[in-house]
Amino acid sequence: ISLMPIKTTHEKNIIAHIVVISKKKMLSMKKSFLVLLILSGSLFGKAQLRIGGGVPEIELPNTVDSIVKLSSFNGKVVLIDFWASWCGPCRGENPNILNAFNQFKDKNFTVLGVSLDDNKQAWLDAIKEDKLNWQHISDLKKWSSAATPLYGFDAIPYNVLIDSQGKIIAIDLRGNALQNKLTEVLK
Repeated sequence: ISLMPIKTTHEKNIIAHIVVISKKKMLSMKKSFLVLLILSGSLFGKAQLRIGGGVPEIELPNTVDSIVKLSSFNGKVVLIDFWASWCGPCRGENPNILNAFNQFKDKNFTVLGVSLDDNKQAWLDAIKEDKLNWQHISDLKKWSSAATPLYGFDAIPYNVLIDSQGKIIAIDLRGNALQNKLTEVLK
């Protein structure tokens, strides 16, 4: 069995491979096919983020309905934090993010909170209760948010750490892993 990557022009985020099975191997497997095409990525509506790669632009309203773009944070190390007021694990992770923010905010670091809420008041109340003193954005569409397919996640909390040039440093950091990565990056 050999695995050969192929290029496609149909969608730039599609990852395609042709799996070629030798005739001898195929006969021993008693299968009636020679080629299998495996597709993943944007064909199925999910992005494929990778360390060292760039991130899709996010452009959503903030808490006072002004549009905020992720690109407006160029030059800073940014934790893009996907969360919601109704998400218990997200709320449980907020103190870790708050500690990281307070420790590194004077070292060219910030957080961009991207909420999957659908209730603006609940979102605003959670920001206040958890003392999340950074920029927050949301289109208040829960899992139908424009940001969800761009970043390819299907559970929250979820985050992406990008460097000052917008390249991905880490994905889905929690607790001490976030502190440790920021200590390494923001020496």
